[in-house]
Amino acid sequence: MLGGTGKIFGYQTVKYISCLIADDSLDSNPPQPDPTCKVDHSKRKWKSADFKPDLRDVAFEPDADYTEKVQEFKESSTTPVELFETFFDKELIGLMKDESVRYAGQKNATVTFDENDMYRLITILLISGYCQLPRRRMYWELANDVHNEIVASIKRRNRFEELMRYFHLANNDELDSSDKFAKLRPFFDMLNDKFLKAFLEKDLSRDLSIDESMCPYPAKQFIRGKPIRVGFKLWSLNSSSGYQIQFIPYQGKMPRAEYKQFGMGGSVVLALLKPLPQLPWNVFFDNLFSSLKLIDELSHQRILGTGTIRENRIENCPIKSSAEIKKKPRGFFDQRCEKDGHAIVVRWNDNNAVSLVSNVYGVRPIGKVSRWSKTQSKYIQVKRPDIVDHYNNHMGGVDKMDQNISAYCVQIRSKKWWWPLWAIDTAIQNSWILYRNTQSGKDTPLDLLSFRRWIANFYTRKYLTPVEPAEHCVLCPAISMYLTSSAMMASVTILSLPLADPAVLSVMVAPHVSVLNAM
Repeated sequence: MLGGTGKIFGYQTVKYISCLIADDSLDSNPPQPDPTCKVDHSKRKWKSADFKPDLRDVAFEPDADYTEKVQEFKESSTTPVELFETFFDKELIGLMKDESVRYAGQKNATVTFDENDMYRLITILLISGYCQLPRRRMYWELANDVHNEIVASIKRRNRFEELMRYFHLANNDELDSSDKFAKLRPFFDMLNDKFLKAFLEKDLSRDLSIDESMCPYPAKQFIRGKPIRVGFKLWSLNSSSGYQIQFIPYQGKMPRAEYKQFGMGGSVVLALLKPLPQLPWNVFFDNLFSSLKLIDELSHQRILGTGTIRENRIENCPIKSSAEIKKKPRGFFDQRCEKDGHAIVVRWNDNNAVSLVSNVYGVRPIGKVSRWSKTQSKYIQVKRPDIVDHYNNHMGGVDKMDQNISAYCVQIRSKKWWWPLWAIDTAIQNSWILYRNTQSGKDTPLDLLSFRRWIANFYTRKYLTPVEPAEHCVLCPAISMYLTSSAMMASVTILSLPLADPAVLSVMVAPHVSVLNAM
């Protein structure tokens, strides 16, 4: 999940999202024959044997500059805020500020914002992830059961509401009508660049995974069998640790027209990998993306690829059918590899028949895995091909990201349809993953919650707004003077809100009158 919230955001009409049905059975754009390709894939030749792929022994040798930067970063002592501002830096904050001011001007509003306002907004949103209230105005209420002193001190309620009303990430006068995510495109492009740059300079893991990620929202996108079934779907490229490197929002068409012959899934894989430098990355994906044509293209680009594959995408491969495999003992497998050694298809009988394809891993060395046997009422050891072991170990990067984000995601809502998609929670979890690899992360380990709170508390101290009672309360000079004392400022919070009702004012001030009389 890219970011946003773990709750549904009000059933508002989504103007920029078309009615899209997108589930795991999606095959409306299967791989197509490439008229420019000189290879006749219908005449693939197979043999019943394991294979020794050429790519398995290809050395992963990034540029020396990247290697030195990664090593230097891992030995460094850095703070959570420094890592977070790797993504939400002055450039990105400037975009948020400029477009919000521009949008306010387009609405003829006489308001202005600066960078500090954006950091205060981020601070409140971070706090809402672990201090949740059903309504955002409750943070400024004076009732003891809901009032949040820190939020009320960072930004006054009316000013926060004003910023939320005019918050924007793109120029409405220059939106691309063909892009359903035009309101977020400048922000997405900038964030993708920063995610990739930080990955190359601070992580540089070879094992990557590609999968779908859902951001909850009542839009017309649906994935059957997922924890979050309705919302915005995004294609995501992650490291095996969960770091998000690139993402593409799904809008009902292929990301890049030049990859049409690989189908929707294959075009997504190639589009996500295109910005990365030419290195032998080890990429894993599920059966929504994989095909033999995709494996051929990855081999041509010297990229290692492994994934589950659907039975109707193995072309003329003479491997045993799923029905035959199911009749065999658990742990039985069959394999066919191309005679030219470019790909192997393996079908393994576990709880069900599982089909996989790869240009790097075969069936050997054959491992063992523990499974519960109903007939014997005990755990038994069954055979597991090597390709299955590697797939299970490296495929879960996107799921790890979704799990991290859903734990403490932003809970403040907005009427803007794109609000759940601006990826503040993704930036937090990416920063946390990088922090764990540093010397600071080893000396002072922080879990995700502590990491998020560290950043929120730092911004709270840095951008605390001084409260000025004279501007917010109509009180007699003696009461105003007393309320500005340090002792009362620590306990009385009524000055954070404008008070207009004399009856409410008298009730709130009454408890302190006796204190004044005693002075």
